[in-house]
Amino acid sequence: MTPILNDTPAEKDLLGYEKSIDILTDVIEKVEAPFTIGVFSKWGFGKTTIMTMIKRKIDNSGNIKSVWFNPWKYNEKELIWKALIAELYAVIVKDNRITIEFLKATLENTVNFIGDIVNKKEFGTKFFDIFRLEPQFLNQMENTTNKLINEYIGKQGRLVIFVDDLDRCLPENAIKVLEAIKLFFDNSKCIFVIGLDKSVVEKGIHIIYDEKIGMNGIDYLEKIIQLPFNIPGIKDENIDRLIKQSCDDSTRKACFDVLKYGSDNNPRRIKRFLSLFNILKRTSDIEELDEKLLAKIIMLQLRFPAFYEFIAKNPAKLNRLNNVIRMDSLEKQKFFDNDPDLEIFYNDRELNQFLLNTLKIACREDKLIDYLRLTHIISINNIAEE
Repeated sequence: MTPILNDTPAEKDLLGYEKSIDILTDVIEKVEAPFTIGVFSKWGFGKTTIMTMIKRKIDNSGNIKSVWFNPWKYNEKELIWKALIAELYAVIVKDNRITIEFLKATLENTVNFIGDIVNKKEFGTKFFDIFRLEPQFLNQMENTTNKLINEYIGKQGRLVIFVDDLDRCLPENAIKVLEAIKLFFDNSKCIFVIGLDKSVVEKGIHIIYDEKIGMNGIDYLEKIIQLPFNIPGIKDENIDRLIKQSCDDSTRKACFDVLKYGSDNNPRRIKRFLSLFNILKRTSDIEELDEKLLAKIIMLQLRFPAFYEFIAKNPAKLNRLNNVIRMDSLEKQKFFDNDPDLEIFYNDRELNQFLLNTLKIACREDKLIDYLRLTHIISINNIAEE
């Protein structure tokens, strides 16, 4: 039986990322710091997996240190700055070369550093308490940070800071993270590897600056990121391999066409789909369960939620839309004159294509209600009364 799959980064490369990982690792090892790499893709296409595998690779190289930061946990600008630098300090002070004496000497000219450092574990906490967004303090802390980094990595070393899940931040906070990196670490020996969806930056620019700076998201990213790396599309054969590795033969046969035409080759969506399919299959009390129909309804729920809500209230509309797809233009127009709500969904090209490719998976309205009720277990939608 198919296991329940989580969204954690993959341990093995099933999706053909090896070439991308090798290219980015080579850049990290050779480029002159400071330098910022953007790893771009939409949600679910493997940014975190690629970054995790790069980190694992460079951590074994000897002269490269790394830090991992998740900014989405913090929702205020000052907290984001604090957390980023505190996370860095927490990693640095664990190194045996960073002594109490060195920390005291480094902080000697820092404004308002509270009290003496008794042990290294206190360092990050004390720093977090006093941090503030004031120019004098930031300038002094920038100097302090550079001294700590230089001592930590040595003359020939470099520090790679991975910033993940900017997609999960509010768009305006994603911009704040990028600005913190540019302002605070511009003169350091750091290489940043940032995973994000470009659309988040577009939204953040619009929210924060509107049209005041005359710059769109792409222009903004060019000022922050030296190497924009778009994750290549995942090949069909690699998606096939992921599906085979993630489910048994029975599930694969039931779900393959639905995944092929509905997943958009999105690995995270595939994992989530298979987990839901397995749960609902085990939950079902439908006699002679049609697994292909169950798969189709789950994909509609995940990929086209507005249409799923629509047919949950109007089950007959699914087959009506299936029928109209096969009509000629004149027939369609007459049909939509009588059913304008359905025309909205017909004009969704991706939904239209998915339904066209899965026309063979059909069901009478009375049977469809059973499958909508079943999928309702993992939905907040209202299912039509019989």
